[in-house]
Amino acid sequence: MKSFALKAHAKINLTLEALAKRPDGFHELRSLMAKLGLHDTLRFSPAPGGRLSLSCSARGLSVGEDNLVMRAARLLQSAAGRPLGARIRLVKRIPMAAGLAGGSADAAAALLGLNRLWRLRLSPRQLKALALRLGSDVPFCLDPCLAAVARGRGERLARVAGLPPLAVALVKPDISVATAWVYKNLKVKSLPQGPATAKSLAALRRGDLQALRQHGINHLESVTIPAHPVIAAIKGDLDKAGALFSRMSGSGPTVFALFAKQSEAKKALKCIKNKKYFRCSTRFL
Repeated sequence: MKSFALKAHAKINLTLEALAKRPDGFHELRSLMAKLGLHDTLRFSPAPGGRLSLSCSARGLSVGEDNLVMRAARLLQSAAGRPLGARIRLVKRIPMAAGLAGGSADAAAALLGLNRLWRLRLSPRQLKALALRLGSDVPFCLDPCLAAVARGRGERLARVAGLPPLAVALVKPDISVATAWVYKNLKVKSLPQGPATAKSLAALRRGDLQALRQHGINHLESVTIPAHPVIAAIKGDLDKAGALFSRMSGSGPTVFALFAKQSEAKKALKCIKNKKYFRCSTRFL
């Protein structure tokens, strides 16, 4: 088979509710997720003799066995029962450790790409089972849906259609946040509980951005923002620049803000003065 490429799209959490800690140690979640135009690219090429290699455009990102792409490839090799070979080239555009599911998106693309390259013919259900072993966001990244309400660890997906064509501004300060640390320090009992995700979805569908601002919530902000006040400052700057709605995505530290037009998103990004921050404008898929 000839080489081919797949896109691995970033996602944001328009809402993220942590409902309770489960017996397996994970948190029960409810989240409205949406995929973005911002993406990494993975190119897959056959390799002889069961040789598996990964190269990457980003400095500082491990391409060893700890990389989620390599872990996904090893799971597929195990499912196939033989050491199939491939060369994988990863071109990174999604910032790392940003709360945008870049690693999860790459892992999902690896499952899809290698299933195709190696002609394994694993079903969507079989791939989803492997995806959950790699991370809670990987099932959503694997699914062809553009938006969904995710429950459980993130594996129970109710697909959502008809999101408005809003522009999205992304800003990531030059800090990294460990997701495991955020959940370890999360105090679920002190968080407001309610139908925030359902109300936010209804607001988004009818184009009521004021209601979305009111009901949208990310429980993980209660841990990440006190430790990194710069996130709140970025939200404030984007709100002053005319954002319809802003929030931290995932465990952070990236802030997203919604705008009616791309020109408005690009203009708002100019208010972020720190040149070390990652920033881009994109849109919902």
